[in-house]
Amino acid sequence: MRLVMTLLVRDEEDILEANIRFHLSRGVDFIIAMDNLSVDATPDILRRFERQGVLRSLRQEDDDYNQSAWVTAMSDLARTEHGADWVIC
Repeated sequence: MRLVMTLLVRDEEDILEANIRFHLSRGVDFIIAMDNLSVDATPDILRRFERQGVLRSLRQEDDDYNQSAWVTAMSDLARTEHGADWVIC
């Protein structure tokens, strides 16, 4: 079973790394993270985990708070491109 988690983040540098490490240590196989206009170190943290091969980082430039569409798109990617049997958001 492959468990993929999705994250939608904005300016989360204070908690992001701990969140990612926690979920990976508890059985999450892969993370799809979408950054929405962060101005702090959030994109750098995501890129670091992406280089490790445990995360796919996406950038969302819209500022319309269309969270349902963005999370649905990440869930679809988890299933179609990353072989998810289960997706948690």
